[in-house]
Amino acid sequence: MLEAMQSRLDQAPEMMRIRRQTVEHPFGTRKSWMGATHFLTRTLDRVSTEMSLHVLAYNPKRMLNVLGSGALMAYDSCRPPAGAPKPEVPMTIAPD
Repeated sequence: MLEAMQSRLDQAPEMMRIRRQTVEHPFGTRKSWMGATHFLTRTLDRVSTEMSLHVLAYNPKRMLNVLGSGALMAYDSCRPPAGAPKPEVPMTIAPD
């Protein structure tokens, strides 16, 4: 499989340049934001987990930048505390 991929890249090296620009840029941005330049783990499963943790940390920061702290604070103040019972909603029947 790797040989077939290398063969395709040898025939059209510009494909790799396009791939780096379109796919690797978001991952590189997230990793550089976290101050990381290389993965600290080995094997695909562990690297995947490491990248998932980077994305998990990136998402709240991105939300804060997009919505602003006021919007997030307003949303959080509207929610009931964790574990609180759900309020009962009276059931009404509309008149005919």
